[in-house]
Amino acid sequence: MNNKRKKIKNEIKNKVRYPVKIKRILLLTLILSLICYITIISTIFLYSYINIVDIYYIPLAGKIGENIGLNSNVDMINFGRVTKGGSSTRTITISNDEIFPVKIIIQNKGMISSYVSTSDNDIVLDTDKSIKIEYFFTANDNLPFGNYTGISKIIIKRKWI
Repeated sequence: MNNKRKKIKNEIKNKVRYPVKIKRILLLTLILSLICYITIISTIFLYSYINIVDIYYIPLAGKIGENIGLNSNVDMINFGRVTKGGSSTRTITISNDEIFPVKIIIQNKGMISSYVSTSDNDIVLDTDKSIKIEYFFTANDNLPFGNYTGISKIIIKRKWI
């Protein structure tokens, strides 16, 4: 009878220990998963922070009217007034003064963005080089008269080899 009690006691101990082991394994798995998640998020954040050198926002403006008009504003890319079916071009120069190559990405947003295009996009610019980028504003025949505005976002990123 004493042997029987010991056997039952051992079975109970084994049954009690088993759930504790599972809890420990689950806790360890959760902790390791959390560490991996934090590591991945930190890497993405740091890479993004180190990757972007600068961001410029340049206002865009153009007007569609019955006659043409010029604008020599240097604070923004102003296409002036164009007639329906006409177009206007403005040029900017971007220089790389960094000690490493950069990648330039141009994103046009706003009401004018559907009618503005650029001569280049996703450009790699070597150290101490510059490039001229042309902006084209084209007024389709079906566009109504009025003012069209937007923003040109120029993102300069470090070019990794």
